[in-house]
Amino acid sequence: MKKIGFISVVVLMVLFNVNIAFAGFGVSPPKVLNHQLLPGSHFEQIIYLVQSKPEKELSAKVELDAPEIKSWISIDRGMEFIIPAGVQQFPIKISIDVPMDAEFKNYGGEMWIKTTPKEKGEGMVTVAYGGIISFDLRVSTEEVFGFVVRGLDIDNVEEGRSIKIGINLQNVGNIEDRPTKVHLDVFDQYHDKILYSGENTNLGYIKPFETKTIISKFSAKLGIGYYWADIKVYKDDKTLIEDKRVFYVVERTGIVHKVFSHWYSWLVLGVLILIGAGLKFRKRLKVFIKNRKNKRMESKEIKLEQKLEKLKNINKLIKRE
Repeated sequence: MKKIGFISVVVLMVLFNVNIAFAGFGVSPPKVLNHQLLPGSHFEQIIYLVQSKPEKELSAKVELDAPEIKSWISIDRGMEFIIPAGVQQFPIKISIDVPMDAEFKNYGGEMWIKTTPKEKGEGMVTVAYGGIISFDLRVSTEEVFGFVVRGLDIDNVEEGRSIKIGINLQNVGNIEDRPTKVHLDVFDQYHDKILYSGENTNLGYIKPFETKTIISKFSAKLGIGYYWADIKVYKDDKTLIEDKRVFYVVERTGIVHKVFSHWYSWLVLGVLILIGAGLKFRKRLKVFIKNRKNKRMESKEIKLEQKLEKLKNINKLIKRE
């Protein structure tokens, strides 16, 4: 009797539009927002499907209510996917591809994500959970430049190799962009004596709306030990970020380096190269001699044919006389 009463209450709550279906389930952020799109732009945004109690595996189904931009939208997971049990934040990537002939105006719509438990318990009422993602997009002719530096990183370096600085950037504009230069000063372990100073202007571009780590290389030759790196990232004459980091130069590893780190290895390599060159020369010499012999034989045969032809002509003259 209690069970029937509970089901009746649930049915009444659904009929009167009480938001029971969304309890313990949500989306973050709940909006795909971009007002800087150009015709031909590609834009991606990560949305997290969040559960308070991810105890069961869920089947998810996506429904789109965005007639004008439906063909622009794609989801990396597809229109139907499974959310595994135990996953509290499940990411999906929504991509927007604006066609070249898109009108310059605002666009909107909604995406419904409905989920149900994949395995239904016997005799249990199935409750659907879901969330709504809204779209707020604008296509215009305005070109916007700009990016944000999210962080810097410097790896330990093997002796003799280049220093690599990773710069994590987010392009917030609708045109590809990049920093103008990266400046690096390397100091000793006490940050007292400068050992290297250099700039790199050969940096990779970041596509519109993309977040990416670009690598800046510096060919500083440092011995084993630890050092201070003073890093500055510029856009034109403006310093975007500056930081001090400690990094280590460590012993070079790898079979190739170990093999060729001794003088006798290079001697052996030199001998092998000479032997290889000698064998190659010998082979070419044989071919050359063979070709010369063939040419001589051909020359003798031609001369013999010419002599035979002359004899034939003489015989013809004798017979005429």
